[in-house]
Amino acid sequence: MSIEINIDDATLQKLKSAAARKKLSKQEYVLQIVKRTLALEDLNRIRVKLKGVAAKAGYKSEEDIFRDIS
Repeated sequence: MSIEINIDDATLQKLKSAAARKKLSKQEYVLQIVKRTLALEDLNRIRVKLKGVAAKAGYKSEEDIFRDIS
């Protein structure tokens, strides 16, 4: 599958430079960024969900968790 995006000249130049530094094509670099961004969003969603579960279990801070596992 493919998508098309419009990028202004300044951003395109930055993309080309960043991809070249990583020795990747522009497509590979953008795909890497998209995958990383989606993974971070997934992790944040899970973190928020687990924070609620932890709060219900009485954990209010990281110190509470460290205290119980140490």
